[in-house]
Amino acid sequence: LYQSYIGGAIALVLMVAIMDLISGEKILTTILRCLKCAGVVVAGSLLNILIYTKSMEYYGINATDRVQNFTFSTIISELPKSVKESYLYFFNYFKDDMLNRNYLYAILGILFIIGLAGALFCFIKNSDGSEKKLAIVKSVAIIILIAIAPLAMNIIHILIPYYRVSGLMQYHYVLILPFTIALLRKCGIHYYFIQPVMTVVVVLLTFTYVISANATNLSLKASYLANETQVNLILSDIYDLEGYIPNATDIVFGGVPSEAASQYGLEIYEFEIGLNSKNQAFWEGMSGVTLSRMHYLLNYCGIDAGYLTDDDYYDIVGTEEFEEMPVWPEAGSVKMINGKAAVKLSYDYPKREEE
Repeated sequence: LYQSYIGGAIALVLMVAIMDLISGEKILTTILRCLKCAGVVVAGSLLNILIYTKSMEYYGINATDRVQNFTFSTIISELPKSVKESYLYFFNYFKDDMLNRNYLYAILGILFIIGLAGALFCFIKNSDGSEKKLAIVKSVAIIILIAIAPLAMNIIHILIPYYRVSGLMQYHYVLILPFTIALLRKCGIHYYFIQPVMTVVVVLLTFTYVISANATNLSLKASYLANETQVNLILSDIYDLEGYIPNATDIVFGGVPSEAASQYGLEIYEFEIGLNSKNQAFWEGMSGVTLSRMHYLLNYCGIDAGYLTDDDYYDIVGTEEFEEMPVWPEAGSVKMINGKAAVKLSYDYPKREEE
């Protein structure tokens, strides 16, 4: 949730600034408060980086590629695309049709527009003579802040454009709910009339998230049960290999197993969480076939499958012998290659990019 926390913190800074301006706070005071809040976010982030850097040095852990590749030139070159995607991610989140959730968000959007328009109208109307022009300037500033809110919420996506982490930056979008309520309370419409509608929307949205979260939990549970069965069967084949020594011979997994058999007969929602490739045990790509597998076998099975570098992995899957192997569980899908136990789980496995 760390990516979501940073975006959420910055979004809260903007929301507080907007409420300050509508409440008649001075512009300079609002700016100083924003800088103070932003300073806390930056200071917290720097402290977090310092602690993790020292911890990694102490334990001898290397940073991942997405951290090592952080450069300002990449941020600038990818900025147009990152800005566009930030708005797409934000608005697509509210178009989610899971359990007809999008209709509730449509009602919420209407209430948000009513609240914003009403709050700004009352703010300008209640301003006296010379204060009216300043109220108009503040109103324009408020509209600009709201317009850039999706960028603030997706700040990590802008800072790390080469590694898409949009899925981890959506939790704080729900801040739109209390913000809408705050705006409605500021407008001239009688709040007791809108409050029941807002309450119903919040209750129904909460209900849909409880249902979908439970379905997600069932999906994760099914994935772990399926993985446990598959891993035990794969290990049985590995133990039968001549030359394999438990906790001494490295194990190389090529790809992830097919999900078709695991999904058969499961009456659960079809979320993005796959039974093998997109859950908390095994990720996709190199992390899934090397680190995730190694940690799973070590933590859940008590087996040391060996730490593989990318070159170690590519040296095995790049051999002609591995390429000609069938996919597990067919005969010949588990072999000893160059002193390592190789398991081919799919034909679509990470391969070394041609230079």
